[in-house]
Order: sequence, then C-alpha cells, then structure tokens
Amino acid sequence: MHERAREAQRPEVPRARSKPQPAALAGLGNQAMIRLLRSALAREPAPSRLKTEPVTDLPAGDYAETLRGGGSVIPIYAELAKLLDVTKLEGFSADINRALRPDPADLKPGLNFVARLGDRGQTGYLLDGEFTGKLPTTRTGSEPKVAILLGPGAFDPGNKAAALGVLRHEMEHAFHDLLAAKTLKRWREDPAAEKTPFVGWLERQSMSAMDLTLVRERIAGIKVDTEALAHLEAFIAGFPVEAPDVKEGAHRVYENELKEAAHLWLFADKAVKAEFITRLKAFKGRMKGERHDTFVAGLRDLKAGDKTYAPLVDGVLE
Repeated sequence: MHERAREAQRPEVPRARSKPQPAALAGLGNQAMIRLLRSALAREPAPSRLKTEPVTDLPAGDYAETLRGGGSVIPIYAELAKLLDVTKLEGFSADINRALRPDPADLKPGLNFVARLGDRGQTGYLLDGEFTGKLPTTRTGSEPKVAILLGPGAFDPGNKAAALGVLRHEMEHAFHDLLAAKTLKRWREDPAAEKTPFVGWLERQSMSAMDLTLVRERIAGIKVDTEALAHLEAFIAGFPVEAPDVKEGAHRVYENELKEAAHLWLFADKAVKAEFITRLKAFKGRMKGERHDTFVAGLRDLKAGDKTYAPLVDGVLE
C-alpha cells in the first residue's frame, strides 16, 4: 500500500529447525568446505523481479489541463498502465474497474480506480469478500486474487512522473503478492505436503532469500520489505522522466519515493537490502547528464544528513 510503513516489530514466523551437520562434512578441510559452500550459493535461485522496460518518454499532452478541469483520469491511468506494461503481472489486463469506495464487493482483480480512496494507492488480496494484505495459510480455501487500487490522489496535476511512480509502486506490491499466492498454490497442490504446515513446507523450498522473505512477510501481514522495494521502483520509474523544475509540493519523486525507500531500507531484511543496492547501482549506470548528477548529489546529501545511510550510499556509489 502506498503509505509509510510503520517500523513495527517483525512478528516471528516459525522457521524450520536447522538440521545437524551431516557426518560426511565433518572431515572436510577448510578449502573443501569453502568450495562446497560456494557451490551451494551458486545454485541459489536469483531474486524474482518484475521485468518491465524503463519508461524513457512521458508525453505531457493535456495531463494537467484534464485534471485541473475535472476531466476523467481513466484515460491517463490506462496510458500509464500501457507505458509500464501492466500485463507483465500475471492475470492483469489494461482494463480498469471503477468503484466509488474501496468496498471489496465493488473491486475486481487487476486495476481499479476508487473515487473515494484515502491513499494514493493500495494493493492487496481479494479473498472471501475481504480486501486484505495477509496471505492465508490454510490447506484448502479460495484462491487469493490480487487487486491494485489507485485514487484521485495518485494523479498530481503538477507532476505526471509522480503518477507513473505511484502505479509502478503498486505493481511491485502486486508482483510480491502474486509470488506469495503462487507459492501457496504450489503447497496446496503438493500431495506430499498434505500434513505439513505451509510455513514448514516453505522453509524447505528452493527460493532466493529475498523471495522467501517476501512470502514470509505476506503470511505475517507486515510490509517493511515490500514497501522498501515498491518505493524504490517508483523512484526508478519516475525520476528519469520527471522534469528537473517540478515544484516542491508536487510529489517530487526524489523526496516522496527515494527518501522513503532509503528510510525503509534501514529496517529491511539483509537479502532485501542487498537487492535494493543492486537495483539502484544498475539504475545509476543508466543515468546520464543532469539526471545522473542530480541523483548522485541527492545520495551524497542523504549520507551527509544522516550517517546511518552510509552503507546504502557507499554501496551504490562505490
């Protein structure tokens, strides 16, 4: 959901007990053990990512005039969905459902515009008449469907890039929700796991550490890690096409997305922190000219203002 995540304590999700070291490993020398560990690490799956192409052109058109004149936001919403290729999300289409309020009965899986939504955007599961951010863990039950909700606040007349960022933010949440829902489906369809709780089964799956963290988070119903990555992707999508002279107060992408992402990075899981830096370094490599210089200067200012951000900033700029 597109709101500041609380620095709440992470509920402890039960984890499988570590198995005793096999006797075959006991006699290995240090070098052999290192080679074995490197081999095991090399086999770990890469973190899952929503593979969207960067938006390089964001036509202004009559965006501001439409919004200030009370025109419909639906064509704008549809344009942004097309630019970000929302169909990369499994089960999503460019169709936009309209609702007055975020009443689950009026929402549909996929894209929704909610006229009286208090937040700029929200994402969650439609499940048994509810709209929730928590993944079920029962062996049987309805399949959770993912819905993205945008409200009028997502569309700032003074900054179309901010609206692009809001939608990309929610798409990242949706990707994580779909990842967790598909993992739940695999467990439900695994005949060998009939008597194994979902959490215990999950810990034995071949998944990247980041993916495992994100699924655990959906089970617990918390969102620090998914929010960190969602704010990051909002920045990555919006900053390159944002006008350098966007006025303060028009949801400038740096202040509203990167700063919030960096704040959440401090509380994120180790694997998420590493992926965060990897994505931001790749982003820096794509930036040129003023956008590159402004981005780098912003990171340095972030570190200068608060030294707790040094590991993040140094990791990106090194």
